[in-house]
Amino acid sequence: MPDKPQVLAKKSKNKPATTAVSNGNSASSNEKKLTISIDKEKVLKLNFQWPLKGKVVKKFSQSHDKGIEIAGKVGQPVAATEAGKVVYSGQGLLGYGNLLIIKHNDLYLSAYANNSRLLVAEGNSVTKGQVIAEVGQVGTKRPALHFEIRKNGKPIDPMIFLSSK
Repeated sequence: MPDKPQVLAKKSKNKPATTAVSNGNSASSNEKKLTISIDKEKVLKLNFQWPLKGKVVKKFSQSHDKGIEIAGKVGQPVAATEAGKVVYSGQGLLGYGNLLIIKHNDLYLSAYANNSRLLVAEGNSVTKGQVIAEVGQVGTKRPALHFEIRKNGKPIDPMIFLSSK
């Protein structure tokens, strides 16, 4: 009998902390929902900004472009669209030129391609708005930044996340 009041007391202590987040029936389901809610909250905290001021000259295409191109001037600063850690900095991927990839959390990363200069290295932490590169030329055509956002490694339209200036 003495065990039951202790169990009830524990449940009542946990319930107010988790009730605000979810309305699960048992303490274990509340803990799981709390974890899910925290993960969703982290995703919702991502508030991507434009990496560059310029006109979108190429729109997203799931089958072909996998990102957008933003017109700029050679040497124009490119900013980190959100805080994160640089997981790639280099020229190893054909067709992307000088490329930076920033991991923002377990789900999202952003990629900045065709830069004339990379200003951060692999392993660096960057803050939102920090200048990370300079615009280069896309092939021999025009100065532009190729920009991608990926969720779980799959390209998604960055325009979903970027405000309409």
